[in-house]
Amino acid sequence: MRLLSGFVSACLLIFGATWTGLFFLTVALRPHRAWLVIGLLFWKTPLFEYADRVEVLKHKPDWTVRDKAGVWILNCGMAIGGASLGLFEIAMETTLLAVPGSKVRTFRSDFPTRSRKIRGVVSRWKRSLPRTPTRTIQLPKRRVSWAYRWHDWEENRVALALNPPTLHGTATPVGGRWRLDVCAHVTVNYAPDYALLLFSVDGRDVVIEEGLFFRLGQEGWLFPYEARWCWTEHHSE
Repeated sequence: MRLLSGFVSACLLIFGATWTGLFFLTVALRPHRAWLVIGLLFWKTPLFEYADRVEVLKHKPDWTVRDKAGVWILNCGMAIGGASLGLFEIAMETTLLAVPGSKVRTFRSDFPTRSRKIRGVVSRWKRSLPRTPTRTIQLPKRRVSWAYRWHDWEENRVALALNPPTLHGTATPVGGRWRLDVCAHVTVNYAPDYALLLFSVDGRDVVIEEGLFFRLGQEGWLFPYEARWCWTEHHSE
């Protein structure tokens, strides 16, 4: 009962009698809706705590194991968030950052071709090939980048997962036509000094500080790598 009375007193002190009464009335009448009311009352609190915690970690010279574990879990949380939004490719890349493995990780998928920009590069390569395939040709490397603005959904999926990739390609004569083996190479890591603004609440910015994750990699808790998205296409005149 002491805990309950203390909780009620705290609610009265912070929110006043009206909000406190509304909460307990909701609990009494509709218990399953209590968490909705709690969310309405307290939704800003975790955001402000997160922002405060980020500021502390940014300027803390020595991280404890708890600090490192918190940032590691946040990295995994962002991967889960990306997957829940349908951004499966960047979610996978982000998850693999937390898993020790090879410095080069290859994915056999034509996912990059969902982008008009990447399809444009491959189309120009095809137009540059001789009509009659006679020998293997190394295609010129091409770097692709996107501005941070809204594109269509598929373009955004590719941009978020790959920005900026370098395209490598080889054209090989096979059965009287060209076989193009293409790979998009991208470094999967966080920037040391980039902050992504999510939104502002009551004049306070809520950001993702990539520098925290970069530092976690320096501490040996994340494992940057090069992702190679590779696929095959065929071309004939």
